[in-house]
Amino acid sequence: MLDRTFTIYRKNFLLFVLISALPMVLLGLTLVAVFVVPMMLAFRSSSDPASVALAGVVALVAGLVGGLLFLLAWSAARGATVIAVSSVYFDKPTRAIDCYRQMKSRLWRAFGLELGTWMLIAIAWMALIVPGILLAVRWALAMPICILEDAEFSVSTSRSNDLSDGKRWQIFLIYFLKTIIDYAAFYLAYIPLLIVIVIAAAAGSKEPPVWILALFFPLYGLCQMVVAPFSTIAFTLVYYDARVRKEALDIEMQLESNAAPADATSAAAGGSVA
Repeated sequence: MLDRTFTIYRKNFLLFVLISALPMVLLGLTLVAVFVVPMMLAFRSSSDPASVALAGVVALVAGLVGGLLFLLAWSAARGATVIAVSSVYFDKPTRAIDCYRQMKSRLWRAFGLELGTWMLIAIAWMALIVPGILLAVRWALAMPICILEDAEFSVSTSRSNDLSDGKRWQIFLIYFLKTIIDYAAFYLAYIPLLIVIVIAAAAGSKEPPVWILALFFPLYGLCQMVVAPFSTIAFTLVYYDARVRKEALDIEMQLESNAAPADATSAAAGGSVA
């Protein structure tokens, strides 16, 4: 499964990176607004309580608005990635813009699914870590189900729970690798910041330049833009594999493909008789 994931990603790299660009650009801008702008306000007038309070308000508002916009864009990108994987799976050419166009009618359903599952998994995680992990594993296939079967929240999570049965260690391994890749992306973006901090400290500067702090977040968003499609591609492939094994999807597709020429032949025969 992992080999198929990396093969599909490598052969369609530009397609998936272009799809993931939208939420990651918003992520970078949001992080700049949440951290860098308030930091600049606080540095300029650290002795003024009103300016410090304003910096806190700016960070809070930017975090709320930017977080919701990012989640909306992230839901659209995940759904578009599922559509792209499905097109590749069935050997149909597609483009990033076409995948996003197909997401128009599914956007709010995908957003509701993403928001709902994130909140419930977060609550389970805060209660105890293990239930949060179990819930994330059981619902890993909810997004492909939501997009490809046009299913609502309850149906998506319920079917994901059923289809993931027997594949949960595989899904857990995908999550584990995703975590490692995410940390690698973070430290890859952090290395330039660390180098500048060390150089600034050696030169006697107590604080790193603000511009390097602002540069870190776009770099992090760029790294995430490359690694973000991995898990969605993998989970979509797991979804198809589970349907083939449990619901004989391959046989159903074969019957449909055989029925199409038969219908065309019957229609042609009927037209010639007429």
